[in-house]
Amino acid sequence: MEEMNGGLLLDVTPQYAYFVYRDHSTDYLVLKLTTHYDGDNPVWQYVDHIDLPVIPPDYRLIHGMCQIGETYDSRLAAVVKDVDEEVLTSASHAWQAKLEEGKIAVIATKDISCINEGYGV
Repeated sequence: MEEMNGGLLLDVTPQYAYFVYRDHSTDYLVLKLTTHYDGDNPVWQYVDHIDLPVIPPDYRLIHGMCQIGETYDSRLAAVVKDVDEEVLTSASHAWQAKLEEGKIAVIATKDISCINEGYGV
């Protein structure tokens, strides 16, 4: 299984992160928890994962940069339409890390928006 990318869930203690893995033709969104440090390197423990849907070429997965309404929440991840705008608002899928339950939950896409880190670059 190949790790594609990852990102910390900010403002959360203990420290959690999302990672995206690919195994053959399936992509997974994986939630992990830092259990301790080996020197400066965090040691991660698996918490939960979901199989990601096939993401069309004009959409992309964003995690750690999304909000519901006006409330930023680093626990969110969403598949959003990739357009040349600072904020992406057309989400086809959305999830939220339910840390107290130790799972990634499907949530409604209504009012989900994500920052387009590539905007203006």
